Amino acid sequence: MLSIKNILVPTDFSEGSMHAIRYAREFAQKFDAKLCLFHVLEMPPGLTPGAMIHPDPDGRVLTLQEYLQELSTEKFTQLQKYLEENGVQSNYRVAEGPPHEAIVKAAEHDDVDMIVMGTHGRTGLKHFFMGSTAERVVRYAPCPVTVVRIDEDDKLTEEQLLLLVEAEA
Repeated sequence: MLSIKNILVPTDFSEGSMHAIRYAREFAQKFDAKLCLFHVLEMPPGLTPGAMIHPDPDGRVLTLQEYLQELSTEKFTQLQKYLEENGVQSNYRVAEGPPHEAIVKAAEHDDVDMIVMGTHGRTGLKHFFMGSTAERVVRYAPCPVTVVRIDEDDKLTEEQLLLLVEAEA
């Protein structure tokens, strides 16, 4: 019998990721599984994690890495509240590095049973130059991967739209 207890859900907090979280939530509810929300910090080109920035009017000075970590923690807190309200246990982690490599390493390290992730559905030239994180994860992951793609007709429910708006705030 299929046993799914730990589900890794990589997220970049995009609409595609929100759809993946919805699917992962449903899997977690059906299998009484726990979700591990996972975000990979990507540094903007030309900046290092130690670059100093002033992210708010209070004059705080943070490294870029600290700032990005703070932002992701706020978003994860909102997502965890949403999942808890739907009866799903979750935790979260943040890592650095090339996204597909970090996701595969997290799946190996955390001994997950399944990965559920969104895709941007890039095609043509964008796909050629940027590649597909989802495609690479499918290729190298140590467990099954469910890739959730948004179709033009795939509309978010009001609850999911509110979640997305809150997560992007």
